[in-house]
Amino acid sequence: IWPKSASFKALISVYHFPSVRLIESLLQEMFPSGYPVLCSSGRSALTLALISSEASRSDLVGVFPYAGHCVLDAISRITTPLAGPTAINAVLRIVYHQWGYVQEKRLPQNTIEDCVDTLCVPGAKLFPGGGLFEIWSLPKIIGVTSGGVLWCKDENTAVQLRNLRDSRPGGLCQWLLRLLTLYVKRAYLYWHAEECNGGNVSLFQTGEILMAIRKWPHFVSKRISYIN
Repeated sequence: IWPKSASFKALISVYHFPSVRLIESLLQEMFPSGYPVLCSSGRSALTLALISSEASRSDLVGVFPYAGHCVLDAISRITTPLAGPTAINAVLRIVYHQWGYVQEKRLPQNTIEDCVDTLCVPGAKLFPGGGLFEIWSLPKIIGVTSGGVLWCKDENTAVQLRNLRDSRPGGLCQWLLRLLTLYVKRAYLYWHAEECNGGNVSLFQTGEILMAIRKWPHFVSKRISYIN
C-alpha cells in the first residue's frame, strides 16, 4: 500500500538544499485550503498540533481504535490518551481517515485529523472532517525517508508553529539516525525516543522531499492504477 523509502534517493539529492519555506510555499500552491508546516515526521507534527491546542497532562485526548504506538507515544508526551466509547467526549480528539477514507464529518474545531497515509490530488480540499489540523506522513504518501506536514486552517497559527519547530531539536543528526533505521533495527529505537521532542528539518532532508513533491502527479496516477 505504501511506497518504499530508499536511502540512496535521499543521499543523491542532498546537494539541492532547498529551503523549508520553499517547500511549504509549493505545498500551499498545490493545496490552497490550508497553511503547511513542514516537520521532520508525522509524529513530530502531531506533537506540535497538541502543543498549539494548549493541552496538558490533565487533559484527555480521544484516540481512534487500534491507534499505533507512535501516535500513543506522541500524545503521552504532552497529554493523556483516552480510547474506547468515551473518547468522543474528550477535550481533544484525533480522528484517523485511513487511506483517504473520511471516517467522520462535521467534527468540532478541537479535532486533529490524522491523514498520514492519504494521498490527495492537487487542489483537493483539506480538513475533510472539519477539524482544526490535518497531518500527513510523507514517507507513507510519497516514499521519502522522512518528513511530515502539519496543515493549519489559520495562517497565524502556522507562522507560530513554524517558529516553534525551528526552535526545537532535530536536524541533521536525527535525519542520519533515521536513515540508519532502514538498515539497523535497533537504530529505530533511538530515533523514535527523540523524534517526538523534535520536528526541526535539516536542509539535507529538503532535497529529497522537494524532488518527490515535484513528482506528485506521478504518485497520484500510480495510486489510481493500483486502485483500478
